[in-house]
Order: sequence, then C-alpha cells, then structure tokens
Amino acid sequence: MQNHNLKKAAKYLAKKDKTLSRIIKINGIINLTPHKKYFIALLRAIIGQQLSMYAANTINERFMNYFKNKPEPALILETEDPILRSLGLSGAKVKY
Repeated sequence: MQNHNLKKAAKYLAKKDKTLSRIIKINGIINLTPHKKYFIALLRAIIGQQLSMYAANTINERFMNYFKNKPEPALILETEDPILRSLGLSGAKVKY
C-alpha cells in the first residue's frame, strides 16, 4: 500500500476507534508488505489446526519435503489419500 494511502487509512481509523488511535500513536504507521506465498500459508493453517506447534511443524516438514518444497494444488489433488495420510494429515485435512 502506498504511503499516502496508509496515512489516510491510519488517520481515519484513529478517528473511529479509541483503541486503534492509541496503538497508532504508540507504533506509528507500519507499512505492511504482503508476501506472495498465500497458498503455503493456507496449507500451514490447515495442517496446524488443533495440533501442538511441535506436531504441526513436524507434519508440515514432512508434507513440504514430500512435495520438494513446491506443493502445487494440482500435485496435491493428484496425490492419493493414503500417501497424504502417511505424512500425518487426518482424513478431514486430506479432504480440505
């Protein structure tokens, strides 16, 4: 987001919300740069649901290794359920 738009948005939010106003005053305007790995973030979120961080990280590592760190939707869909289950995914997560 461009700096001008960030300032405009922060000013608007500060007027509308007391809590955000204090946060903006304390922290200033932070330029958030979006990453481009939204699919990877979605996969991590699904894998990590209702698991400890340790278990989620272990399963995520297995999953990423299986797909050579480049999981593509088509490749995942082509992968048989038992293989995905063997990586540590539950039946529900395989369906997701």
